[in-house]
Amino acid sequence: MEHTDMAKKFLQEAIGGTDYFHTAESYFLLGVISEKEGNREDALNNYINVIYLYPEAEEFVIKARLKAAEIMKEEGQKKEAACMLKPLKDKTLTEKLAEKLSQILKGLPECR
Repeated sequence: MEHTDMAKKFLQEAIGGTDYFHTAESYFLLGVISEKEGNREDALNNYINVIYLYPEAEEFVIKARLKAAEIMKEEGQKKEAACMLKPLKDKTLTEKLAEKLSQILKGLPECR
């Protein structure tokens, strides 16, 4: 975290690149940095960019959905959080990601 300004600069440059997966990863990492800096709205926007602009980058989409849902849940947007996670229920996830999904789903309504 001591070099976040430099990291953000490089990630912003990578977003302008043409490599699909590096761009998705860059948005995800910008979300992580924003979240650690306390800028949850910016973090959420970066995660949503990954989800909807780079759907083939599945690894980052899964992680971004979990992060976005976590923010939404903490902000009281429980239905939105549940709907953000709904596509993950049919996915084969690693044990760690499946546990994270289960943890976030606790206390959320059903997405309809």
